[in-house]
Amino acid sequence: MWVRTQINRRIASDHHTQEHNLLVQLDHTRRDMIETDRVSLCLLPLIDHSLL
Repeated sequence: MWVRTQINRRIASDHHTQEHNLLVQLDHTRRDMIETDRVSLCLLPLIDHSLL
């Protein structure tokens, strides 16, 4: 019984860790996208509009 409890606890904590990692990853991705948008907006005036 004790062993099963330990295993369940470990599974729960692993699952929590995976969720946390996923959230962190999403957060980084979102930040990268915002950063890219900012760079794009800065570069936009430099782009020759006749190329578009």
